[in-house]
Amino acid sequence: MALTRFTASLMLLLGSTLAWAAQANPTECTSGVRFTAAQAEIDAALKTVGDGPLRNRARLESQLKASGATRGWSQEQQAEMLRKAYSSAGYWALEKAKQPHVSTLMQAVTASSGPDPRVSKCTAARQVKASAWAVADIHGRQYAYVAREVGLIQATQAKAR
Repeated sequence: MALTRFTASLMLLLGSTLAWAAQANPTECTSGVRFTAAQAEIDAALKTVGDGPLRNRARLESQLKASGATRGWSQEQQAEMLRKAYSSAGYWALEKAKQPHVSTLMQAVTASSGPDPRVSKCTAARQVKASAWAVADIHGRQYAYVAREVGLIQATQAKAR
């Protein structure tokens, strides 16, 4: 019985601690330095998300060009391989999985200019970073998928990435 009360008390304490941690702290962005840092975190996360696909696509095209030259593939053949990979069901399944994270990311960025921008900015910075990591992870999986589809890497290498 004492153990049950202890467990219940512990669960209540843990639950209230988690609920408190989930709420925005109204003093967390009271200093201009923290507010500026939060905006910098949002900007960096957005840059990472925006640059990832461009960087991956450029790397993929460069690798395919080099590999295609040694294998005797024409530019048209290489372009067709990429077109097929980018329009495949597997690629679009990853794209579909990415959409909720992109939506959350956009909502967090919009919320960063909310009614109390100091609180919103710091809360949004955490949300943006979490969503950006998820989007970047899916970008990486999309790159590996396309690279595997066009024969640049083996399936075992793609799983290791």
